[in-house]
Amino acid sequence: MSLLTIPKAPDRQQWLRDRHGYFNASDVPVLYDCHPFRELADVVADKLAPEPTDNGQTEAMERGVRLEPVLLDWFGDRHGATVITPDVLYANGRLLATLDGELVGADDEWVEAKTTSDRWDSVPPHVYWQVVAQAAASGKHRCHVVWFDADLRLKHEVVVPHAEHVADVLERAERFMAYVDLGLAPEGVVLRYEHVVRLHPAPEMGRWADLDDDGLTAVVRWEQARQERLAAEKAEREAKDAVANLLMDAEGARYGGQPVLTWRANKPTARVDWKAAALDMAETVGAAPEQVEEQYAVTASGARVMRAGKVLAQFIASHIDDEETF
Repeated sequence: MSLLTIPKAPDRQQWLRDRHGYFNASDVPVLYDCHPFRELADVVADKLAPEPTDNGQTEAMERGVRLEPVLLDWFGDRHGATVITPDVLYANGRLLATLDGELVGADDEWVEAKTTSDRWDSVPPHVYWQVVAQAAASGKHRCHVVWFDADLRLKHEVVVPHAEHVADVLERAERFMAYVDLGLAPEGVVLRYEHVVRLHPAPEMGRWADLDDDGLTAVVRWEQARQERLAAEKAEREAKDAVANLLMDAEGARYGGQPVLTWRANKPTARVDWKAAALDMAETVGAAPEQVEEQYAVTASGARVMRAGKVLAQFIASHIDDEETF
């Protein structure tokens, strides 16, 4: 494998596209079953998609982006170092990493900045494996991990990845992306319903999947679970109705003088009245409201809905005497 650098695009969409053909260092913890938020199937769905999906920043991601410069400045001030944000991405084979900070005059070292609502007394496993991946992609060997956690303290730990771990990450990333190149999920990875919908948002009309006995069992099992869920939801609604009629305008309920239930109102929320906005805008631009709505309308693919109910019932009825089927 060979090390190379890729200019870091200032545009987020281009940055995502540049990363799409690689296994990213931030996802490496899924290869070791220690990522706190993602699993291997999530990464498979991401990489099998023709284009990267940008779901926007979560609150935790935004916090990290805003506090990262503060953490880098703190480390530089504390250790008398000049920390810069690299303008390149580092790649080695099919592995790619974005480094938070580099030390001027120390080419073999880098800084990884983290924020968390948990308490970390030391670098947790998922951060260690991300650092290992960064070492593998960049060829560097010594990382300064700085973080701000639930203790409300700035913390620092030096991580020097083991050479055998670096080699293992490179091998696993290469093997994973080889499957992706073939349009396949690695062995043992089962995509969830939402993954399949994302990869195939619209069905190929006229194409039907022919099931074997195990496949039919899966369909029957799903339909049975769906019916049980509907029955449970009906029972919940009936019980909830009964409780509501007992409370009426009370803020809660007590039994033997002890509170057992509260029923209070959340804070009121505001929403945009888009129809009224269209009317106002139409008056401003001198167009009909329908024209305004049509101009700004955004069309999205309809959601795929899986149904078995009547179709499955008819199938079962037609095979009710077939002991080999059930």
